[in-house]
Amino acid sequence: MSNILVIPDVHLKPEIFLKAETVVESGACDRVVILGDLPDDWGMEENINLYEKTYELAADFCERHDNTLFCYGNHDICYVWQAMETGYSSAARETVLNGMDKIKAVLPEENIAFIHRIDNVLFSHAGLAVSFVLEHFGYGGSADIDMIIDRVNRMGYH
Repeated sequence: MSNILVIPDVHLKPEIFLKAETVVESGACDRVVILGDLPDDWGMEENINLYEKTYELAADFCERHDNTLFCYGNHDICYVWQAMETGYSSAARETVLNGMDKIKAVLPEENIAFIHRIDNVLFSHAGLAVSFVLEHFGYGGSADIDMIIDRVNRMGYH
C-alpha cells in the first residue's frame, strides 16, 4: 500500500505546491495525485500573474516529481474544450493552455488523465457515477473497471 499525498482543487493557490514540496521532501508520501482545477478563482479572472505563477509552480513541482499523477478537473478541461465554467477567464485562456502544455512536457503522458488508479483506489476530480457508466457503457456491477477507466480517459467533449 502506498502513502499518497492528494492535492485537491488548487484554484489559483500556488502556495499549495510549496506546501506539497515540504511533505514530499519529508518522505511522508510515495506518490502525489493532483485532483485538478488549477485555474479559476472567483474574482481573479483578470489576475494573469496569478495564473502564470500557479502553472509555473505546478510545472516545477511535476518536473521534480515526475511520478505525480494529474487528474483533469472541470476547470482545467473547460479551457481545452472551450466550455465555460463558473470563474472561467477568457483573458487567461492562453495562459492556462500554455501552463497545461508545460505540465504535459514534464509528466509522462499516462500520468495525465481523468481517472487514475493506484492499487484499489480510484482518483478523479469528481468521481465516477454508476449512472454515467450505465449510460455510456451499458455495463452492470461486474464491469471491468480498468477497461472503463481507459475508455473514460480517452473520451472527449460531447
